[in-house]
Amino acid sequence: MVTGRVALLYGADEGLVAGDIVNVASRIQSTAEPGSVLVDDVTMRATRATLAYAPAGEHQLKGLPESIPLW
Repeated sequence: MVTGRVALLYGADEGLVAGDIVNVASRIQSTAEPGSVLVDDVTMRATRATLAYAPAGEHQLKGLPESIPLW
């Protein structure tokens, strides 16, 4: 999961979200093991008062120049 702004595009019968954040969320989702959820640092900080997190290490995601910490 990633927290940030996205663009919402409306079609005739459906909507579509777009933006870099959607691409990063997809990359994080593909990194998570089946049955698990990974989040980025921004999402973790925004929700840590409600949810417990464990560090999942640094991950190099396709399309990003540097590795990012996931939780």
